[in-house]
Amino acid sequence: MQFVIGLLVLFEVSHSVDPRGNKLGGSGLSDEVWFGVPAILGLVSTGLLWKATTGVRSTAWQVVIVVGHLLFGFVFYMVATVNYLLHCGGTL
Repeated sequence: MQFVIGLLVLFEVSHSVDPRGNKLGGSGLSDEVWFGVPAILGLVSTGLLWKATTGVRSTAWQVVIVVGHLLFGFVFYMVATVNYLLHCGGTL
């Protein structure tokens, strides 16, 4: 949940700081911020999920749960980012 909320905040900040109406090629967020924030959010979310699954009966199941959530989060990030970029006038 922290990852999704953080990603939405990132999109809104990116939309707000671009003086060209959020068109690609504007002077919006730097690449370090654009890619660094989701990476940090992912690490924090992974740590919280690992702590939350410590009661699972075995470490193997804990790893399966965490990896499954990481895969889902990565797919969500890719879909949300592509959708955001296409909405801003980009092309694939």
